[in-house]
Order: sequence, then structure tokens, then C-alpha cells
Amino acid sequence: MSTQAMPEGTIRTGPILGVMLTGAFIAFLNQTLINIALPQIMAHLHISAVTANWLTTIFMLVNGIVIPITAFLMERFTTRQLYITSMGLFTVGTLICGIAPNFAALLIGRVVQAAGAGVLFPLITNAIFALFPVEKRGAAMGLFGVAINFAPAIGPTLSGWIVQTYSWRVLFFVIFPIGLINLFASFFLVKNVSETSRPKLDVLGVILSTLGFGGILYGFATAGSSGWGSPNVVTMFSIGGVSLLLFIWRQLAVKHPILELRVLRYRMFTLTTIINMIVTMAMFAGMILMPIYMQNVRGFSPFLSGLMLLPGGIVMGIMSPITGRLFDKMGAKWLAIPGLLITVITTYALSRLGTNTSFTYITIIFTIRMFGMAILMMPIFTAALNDLPLALNRHGTALINTFRMVAGAVGMAFFVSIMTNQSAKHTEDILQGRYVYITRETERAVAVNQGAVMGINDAFLIATLLTVVALVLSFFIRNKAVAKGAIAAPDFQEKGVLPLENPQPTYKDRVAQPQSVQNNREETVENILGRLFEDQHTKQEFLQVLSRMVKENTPERAAPEQPFHPQPQDVTQSVSEQEQQAGENEKTGSRYGIPQRHSEVSRNPSNPGREERGKRGCSLSGSASPFSGKSSIFGRKGRGHGGCSLPGSTSPYS
Repeated sequence: MSTQAMPEGTIRTGPILGVMLTGAFIAFLNQTLINIALPQIMAHLHISAVTANWLTTIFMLVNGIVIPITAFLMERFTTRQLYITSMGLFTVGTLICGIAPNFAALLIGRVVQAAGAGVLFPLITNAIFALFPVEKRGAAMGLFGVAINFAPAIGPTLSGWIVQTYSWRVLFFVIFPIGLINLFASFFLVKNVSETSRPKLDVLGVILSTLGFGGILYGFATAGSSGWGSPNVVTMFSIGGVSLLLFIWRQLAVKHPILELRVLRYRMFTLTTIINMIVTMAMFAGMILMPIYMQNVRGFSPFLSGLMLLPGGIVMGIMSPITGRLFDKMGAKWLAIPGLLITVITTYALSRLGTNTSFTYITIIFTIRMFGMAILMMPIFTAALNDLPLALNRHGTALINTFRMVAGAVGMAFFVSIMTNQSAKHTEDILQGRYVYITRETERAVAVNQGAVMGINDAFLIATLLTVVALVLSFFIRNKAVAKGAIAAPDFQEKGVLPLENPQPTYKDRVAQPQSVQNNREETVENILGRLFEDQHTKQEFLQVLSRMVKENTPERAAPEQPFHPQPQDVTQSVSEQEQQAGENEKTGSRYGIPQRHSEVSRNPSNPGREERGKRGCSLSGSASPFSGKSSIFGRKGRGHGGCSLPGSTSPYS
């Protein structure tokens, strides 16, 4: 049993998109608010830094559990059900965090928040691809980019101001009423825009996914602080790695996987996903390293540290819809190349920081860097999903978000580890008199700062090399044009193989295909039939044989069948004359596309069996077969009805 999307004309894309983008904005804003508030939370709840870090770690772990199964959830539940449930969980979790009396309650609130927020990004992406045709998806994804790029940019600034002025609880009380209003509006404005079915849940796959992605993410999250050789880190990597390998094997073996890994056979999808992961790692390098440099090395306040990130977020918010429209016209390749080139140059510039680098220089370089990322992030994400048939989009979205989440965790752990190890190494060299001979505590502090800056520079240098790799890969991106009105391919899971074509229908295309698409299909079949029968005589002989075969398999009628006598047809008859003849047949009561002279035969009182016309089987125009269909699928005007209809000797297409 399946649930169909609402029919064409009942969906208003504006309200749906507006509600969903608002929900996405506050969900992504929430992820960046907590980081600045951790010191105040530690002081208020009397917890250590390691314990407080669980507030961010648990959010990422829950996302790692939820995101891989979002493809199953989107196939099982409607868009409206999933959005209301996810926003409801997120809103309830926000309230729990705001009123939490202790750390345990605050941690539970973060778990509930993450369970709701983890579904939103894949769900909204899938809804956009269902609502908009391929030539408009870039603009729609650009609007989505405003929410996911602008919110994290203003989060640190807003959080720094609130924490310095009010309590950390205000952070959650600001988000809660917005979430509540959005949840209330979703009951009236969000509609179902995708088809659902009742797939069987792969319980073992869910368990392996939880252990695999959870173990890997936890290992990366703790490796930066505990060290890569820590027993806990090694244990979690071992459990996560083995579980992940078993999960991959399981998903390739079961009939209905929760995460379809075979989408990686689409080359452009795989290529752009790899670029996306590299850019995500580089982006997280800036997000984690710049606050450390601004606060620990330069001594700026959390508010000023967040203010440095604000112009970059504004630029990304402005550029996202513009980039989306450019993507619809230019494709991803010629946006990704200049975007990555800007990212390479600015990332290298950030690897030349010093202990007295000006605030203005840092802000300008970081803003230009975010500009480069703004013109490449959404295009490569959209290009990846455009390479897939619409039936696979939910799996592609879940897979990309899973990889991005892992890439973000790897980026944070990897670059923090590089910074920490290199900072310690450079500081030790300085203290040993390799650069400066240390005799006083003040000079020791200077050496520590200098070592920290050099460690941050080393991390940005590694990030530069990664972005160079992404730049080289971007030259292999192909701008693939997709025709409007493409017909959906059959469900690949039912066939057991992936579709070979790249159809891109929206849900409206699936509800009602354009008449031009049907006509084109009919004309194609007619051309094939014409190539099989190069002359009219051979075609008539074939129809005679086929007519006798139909009669032999026809149930007994009240009256004997009349023999089929094909009549010659003027092959020079023009298309306009054929259409005129079809119109005359319709006017004179030839309801099924049979010429009037044959309709008269069917009304002959001596042949009462001719009065009934079936709706199944093949109709041979020119014969009085009881299986005549409603109209010929081979004719220019025909639309198949319950079977095929072959034109006979008196058909305009004989």
C-alpha cells in the first residue's frame, strides 16, 4: 500500500518552502549557539570541560544515528508527518534545555533536539527536489543555502552577546517560541509532496549503522583531546570500523536497504560528494581554528570573535540565492572551479597568521574565503543529486549528509590534532633556545602564543593542500543537461538493478505527464512499427495473421465472428488529411477511433455480439475484434487505454 502525493494544483510551494526554511534556520542556528556558552554552563553547573564537551558530542552522535535511516523514514512516512514530528521533537528538546536543572537534564534535551534536527536537512532537500523541476532546483537550493549558511555564521555573534549580557538559558528561550510558531504553522501549511510505501525495516542494518557511525564519530570527537593512541579512541575506532564494514555488506545484500550504497555507481554523484567532503573538512578547519586564534592567542572576547565571523555569514546568505540561479544557467563546474580557487588562495593566506595580525585583515580574508565557499557548496550538492533519478534522491541525500557529518567530525579532530601536536612541538623548540632563549615567565607565555600560532598555521597549510585536491577534481565535473518533462524510471528496487537513465521528474510530472510526452512516446512506437514493415502489403499480411490469432483466443460470442477483409489505403494521404479523417470519425460517433463504416457493422442487428467493445487486449482498426481499446497508442492522437491498439487496413496509419 502506498500514499500518493497530492494532485497538481493543490500544492502551493511558497508556504511549504517558507515554513521548512524557517525550521531549518533555527535548527542550524541552535548548533552553533552552544559552543560559545560552554564556559558559562561549566561554571553554573559545576562541571569540567570534558563533561561539558558532551553537549556537542552527543548532538553529533545522535545525528550520526538518525541521518543514515532518513531514507527509510522518508519512504515510510509522508512529508507532513516527518516534518511535524521532527520539529516537535526539536521544540520539546529546546524547552528541556532551557529549564534543565542539572547537566543530565540538559544532556537529555540535547538528545531530543538532535533527534528532530537530524531529519530536517535530508527531508527539506528531498522536498525541494520533489517540488521543483530540474531547471529551478538551483534557485530553490540557493534559498535553502541562506538558512544553512547564514544561521551558523550569526550564531557565535548572537551567542557571545547573549552570554555576556544575559544567562545561557536565554539562548534556548530565544529559539523555543520560534520553533513553537513554526510547528503550529506546519499543521496548516506543510503538505505531502512525495510518495510513500511500507518498506520493511532492516533492524540489523539500523543496529550496525548505529554502532558503525556512532563509534567512528565518537572516536574522532575524542581523538583531538585524548590522543589518537588512547585506549578509548582505539576501542571505538575498532568497534565502529568492524560494524561499518558489516553494515556496508548488509546494505548490499538486503532487498530493501535503509541506505542505498549503490548510488555511488553514479560517477558525477560520487565525484561531487568527494569534493563536498573535502570542502566540508576545510570549512570546519576555519570554524574551529579561527575562534581559538582570536580568543586564546589574540585575547579577543567571545563577542568580538563571533563578530569576525559575521561578515562571512552575511556574504554567504546573500550569495546563496544568486549562486542558485547561476547554477540553473551555468551548471556546477564553472561555479566550483572559481569557488575552489578563491578558497585555496584565502586558506593559504590564513596559514600566514602572526601574533599581531590585525583584526581587519583577518575579517577580510575570512569573508573572501566564505564568498568562495558560497559559490561552490550548494552547486556541487545540487549537481550530485541531479545526477540521480528522483526515486534515489532520498538515498542520495541521506548518504551525502552522512558523509558530510563524518567529514566534519574528521575535520575537527584532524585539524585540532595537527594544531595541538605542532603547537607543542614549536613551543618546545622555542623553549630550548632554537628561536628565542627563555628565562622569564612573561617570555614563556610569548613563546607559547608563538607556538600556538605556528601550529594553527600548519593546520591551515594542510587544509590548503586538501582544497588543492578538490580544485583538481572539480575540472572533471560535467554539466549534465536534463530534458524537461522527463519520464520517471521504474523503481530500481523492484527490478533489482539501478536505472540506467537519468530521468528527473517532479511529483507533478508523476501525477500528470504532459500531453506532449505521451504523443512523443506514441510517435516513437509508430516509427518503430513503420521500420518493421517497410511496405504496406507486408504490414497488412501481419495484421491478418495477428487478427486470426486474436480470434482463436477470443471467448465464444453470441454471434460468429466476421472474417477480416483489409482494404487498401492510399499511402499518399497527408498527415493533415489523416487528422481531418480522425476528426470526422469523432463527430460521427466513432468513439473508439474506428471509422464510421465499421461502427455501422457493429450496430448490425444480425450481429448483436458486435455491440460490446472490451477494454482489454489489442484493437485492430479495420477488424471487429471484441477487444478493441479506447484508442490507438500508435496514432498521433491516440492514448492507450488498457492495452495496445494496432491500426488496420482502414486506419489512417495503415
